[in-house]
Amino acid sequence: MECAGFAAAAKRMGLRFGQFLFFSDILRIGDGWKWLLRQNDTSGVIKARLITIGIGIANELNQNKSEH
Repeated sequence: MECAGFAAAAKRMGLRFGQFLFFSDILRIGDGWKWLLRQNDTSGVIKARLITIGIGIANELNQNKSEH
């Protein structure tokens, strides 16, 4: 729902919009949210790498648009 709202606003403003979605079956650990880095869990490292990869993809798409 939020993605659709952002996409509609971007379209109206003439902006490019994209969103990366991450799905997980873990909503909460212990007393709070510890989404990115959990002890003894390699998925935190993987999630951090995915964010970096996503930013890289967005930058490359933006550069390709500038060249055309």
